[in-house]
Amino acid sequence: MGKAIDFFRLRKWQIIGSIILLILVGGIFLPRWMFKLQINKMELDKVERVEYVEYEGDPFCSAIKIKKVANRGDNGSTIENFIGKISTVNKQEEARSNSKKVMFFYYDNGEVLNAYIKEDCLGFNYGKKWVRVKGLGNFINSMNPLDRIKFINDIGANN
Repeated sequence: MGKAIDFFRLRKWQIIGSIILLILVGGIFLPRWMFKLQINKMELDKVERVEYVEYEGDPFCSAIKIKKVANRGDNGSTIENFIGKISTVNKQEEARSNSKKVMFFYYDNGEVLNAYIKEDCLGFNYGKKWVRVKGLGNFINSMNPLDRIKFINDIGANN
């Protein structure tokens, strides 16, 4: 009778220890797996062109200050390195009102994904999902600048 009770006590602690271990492992690895799943769902490996746009004022509503581009054909390895340096970050803020820098990802099927830029982070889905990119500034500096078109008011030019 004494042996049976000891066996059940030992078994109970083994089960409790296993549950605690599963919770700890799940707490560490589950967020990483979910992040990888979200990144894979964005299919960044199918991006053909990346554009960096810096606005003078509010994004999409004001004049463009700087515009740069990186094509997969020209900078294929650069785009691959850029995508490989993405990691998760615990950042939750609204990016539309205070970020003048936006990055556009153009896919081979014609879709476009945009992300707001804050320091070395990209904010997708209007800043609800943030990712950190090591060397984001270096990637932006390595992009090819595009010439901006300036329109001159014809009426004012004749006077």
